[in-house]
Amino acid sequence: MKETKNGVMTYQEEKAILTYLSDSYCRAQTLMDLYETSGNVHQNAVKIGQQAAIVNLYDLILRNCTPETRFIIIHTYIRKDGNDWYIPYYSESAYYRLKKNAIHEFTTSFQKLRD
Repeated sequence: MKETKNGVMTYQEEKAILTYLSDSYCRAQTLMDLYETSGNVHQNAVKIGQQAAIVNLYDLILRNCTPETRFIIIHTYIRKDGNDWYIPYYSESAYYRLKKNAIHEFTTSFQKLRD
């Protein structure tokens, strides 16, 4: 992962990593379902294993995060519940502050696993 001059990634870089990993996770789950329902599980065993590795990595990263971070990441990046899903739970300013913290916590957890 790229690091800036002082060794810390910017918010935009962290958000890009989270978005990429979340999209990969969603795609991997969809592909696993398709491979498993195609009826050729044995033919697709390698492909299923590759997709399972992505899903397992993402799940492990999430397990290392706080419950609040998991809640925000799942609703915002996995379920993609829309731009106003947080209204019953947080004020707008609290949501954006917590979202920024969640992005940082997620990417920090990913870096720890990677290193």
